[in-house]
Amino acid sequence: MKKTKWIKLVERESDFWKNYMMISSTGDIKKVFDCSIKERLTTRRGMTFIHWMNPKAVWNCSLQIEKKLNKNLKFIEKVNRVFVQSQKRLLAVNNSLKKINFCRLTNKKLFEAYKQFCDVYKGLYAAFHLAVYIDSIENKAKNWLSDELKKIKQDEKFDEYFIKLSAWPEPSLLQQEELSLIEIAVRIKTKRVDANKMLDKHVAKFAGLPVVNDETKPWDKKHFQEQLNKLTTRPENKLVEDLARLQSYRNNTEKGQLALFNELSTPRLLQKFFRLIGLSTWIRLVSRNTFALSHYASRNLFREIGRRNNLTAEDVKWLIPSETKRLIFTGQLPNAQKINDRKFASVLLFRNGKYLIFEGKKADNFIKKEVEELFLLSKSDSIKGAIAYTGLVRGIVKIIISQKDITKMRKGDILVSRMTTPDIVPAARLASAIITDEGGITCHAAIVSRELKIPCIVGTKIATKVLKDNDLIEVDANRGIIRKL
Repeated sequence: MKKTKWIKLVERESDFWKNYMMISSTGDIKKVFDCSIKERLTTRRGMTFIHWMNPKAVWNCSLQIEKKLNKNLKFIEKVNRVFVQSQKRLLAVNNSLKKINFCRLTNKKLFEAYKQFCDVYKGLYAAFHLAVYIDSIENKAKNWLSDELKKIKQDEKFDEYFIKLSAWPEPSLLQQEELSLIEIAVRIKTKRVDANKMLDKHVAKFAGLPVVNDETKPWDKKHFQEQLNKLTTRPENKLVEDLARLQSYRNNTEKGQLALFNELSTPRLLQKFFRLIGLSTWIRLVSRNTFALSHYASRNLFREIGRRNNLTAEDVKWLIPSETKRLIFTGQLPNAQKINDRKFASVLLFRNGKYLIFEGKKADNFIKKEVEELFLLSKSDSIKGAIAYTGLVRGIVKIIISQKDITKMRKGDILVSRMTTPDIVPAARLASAIITDEGGITCHAAIVSRELKIPCIVGTKIATKVLKDNDLIEVDANRGIIRKL
């Protein structure tokens, strides 16, 4: 197996437009935070894309962020402020898009709406990129914690300490949705109110959370009603306890973190490291949720651009913004061969402050030469990964890649995925265990498994390629091992 400078990060199904928005925003890290990443790469074949990481480039970027933490006492606050402001702008545009009758817009107004959406969507990426490139900080924080826990003979509790030390006190959008629904349930139980209007507001706010691409269906009122019905069957005192727990999430998180900092006599710089790791984890989660809401809110915008030119919304999302502008004002598309090449294979590369796009044979050759088949599949009957939540279960495998696979899941099955996303959370609620190719102990799957209290092993790299639907397996999340039976 040849050596490569690229390491696979994530593999997903999504549209070309989203990948373009990400790659074209990479330089914004320098503009906003005065840190830079030398290289990043996304490759595509059809609707499947893979993000790749150059470890050297990421490490160098992380070292720049370390310097910022050392010199600027308020650097973390700046990152948080930039992200929150960008998120608010995008959510505001999302809400405005829902109110527009696009059929009545002139081409000029339609393009203005499209351009504004692209600009604020792209604007969320600056802090998101920064949150991904902190490898040296995470490495040093983990090494320090490991050494300190060995001194007090608590090294077997590393994951527990790390999760609490790097917790961020703000809830994710998924946690906000959970809190909102429990609040409705409590009001039904304690005040005997009609929940219909409250549920309608809940649907309007959170329906788009699972929409990771155009094929994904939003959560409708029926979905939320089913979740609400389950909540209202629980005893009133249990609901009130859960509501109080979620409402006090911020205070409990901050108090727990401060107590551990004091217990371990954590140096000031290490405290900053842990806080930035926590903020980064939160930014990644909330960004994905916010982007999902944006995909849902912008559906009619892309549909209208397509309708005027006898195209689908999916067709429009194979175009970059300059091509879409030309389409709106002239009705002209790039030539068919160019689009076909783009669909066959694409490479989106950021290097030294500039982004490049390769398509067709040129992209195919790049992929084959640089990144394809970078690891050998396991020939063993066991797979290893990182423990996200402990436990030992046996069950039937169900490979869940997207929302359309959820119908395969039955209560007690073991969910195996590249990485969990909001659209497959309903499948996770049925699972007896979760296994992923990607992620670490602070990833989305790890967080979900801890909330559901089910065994979880993440970062196996190969689970979705080695395991098949209906395989009988044992998940030993006490040791981080999956065995075929």
